[in-house]
Amino acid sequence: MKGFDSFNLGFNLVLNTNNIDIDDTLANTKTTGAYAGIFSKYDLEDFYLLGSFRMGYEHTKLNRNVNIGAFSANYNSKFNSYLISEMVGIGKSFNHYGVSYGPLAYIEHSFLHHFAINEENQNSTALNIDSKNFHALNSFMGFNVNYEKGMSDKAIVNFYFLGGWNHYFLDSLKNNASFKDASLNKFYTKSKLSNQDSLYLQGEIDFTHNQSFFTRLMLSSDIKDNIDFSTKLEVGAKF
Repeated sequence: MKGFDSFNLGFNLVLNTNNIDIDDTLANTKTTGAYAGIFSKYDLEDFYLLGSFRMGYEHTKLNRNVNIGAFSANYNSKFNSYLISEMVGIGKSFNHYGVSYGPLAYIEHSFLHHFAINEENQNSTALNIDSKNFHALNSFMGFNVNYEKGMSDKAIVNFYFLGGWNHYFLDSLKNNASFKDASLNKFYTKSKLSNQDSLYLQGEIDFTHNQSFFTRLMLSSDIKDNIDFSTKLEVGAKF
């Protein structure tokens, strides 16, 4: 290809666990997952192309509480799900005194399948939720800044910032369900995003030793009508 400078290809394998509380006492989810991905970057003369493919498998434990007047019940369930995502993007990079920066845009499609969910509580109000496929499509346009500094012959620290605008094209989720003692009387719940646009901010500090072992701290925020914060710590090895 004319003007082709370099091609980078990477693989990763991630083991992850999440513990999420919803309004403290209403619900709790604990998810353990394994994920694998492949990432590529084509550096051209004037810009670069990005691409990725990821897949994963998750096991989730869900606990929810219902308190309405004198009625109180606790429901537990376990279910598995798998997910796939593909991303393609394009960017432009400038360099100034060791700082790399420039615009970036990408579009990402995600697919999630969760298996049937059957709550273990014997109460007739326990839910059976059908298995379901979900698709999501979002686009991003923004700006990234990257700075790398050698601390010694074997240690490198990297600072990265990404900020921009997210837009979701697919905006509704629908689940079919029934109560435990009324499996023939199906009903559904449908959730719709009230705002399909958000401001996304992400900052990372990455420490690499001997070009192999790394520790990464990532802070991110998704700002819409409300503000969501996320913190992630990764420890691993590069090959």
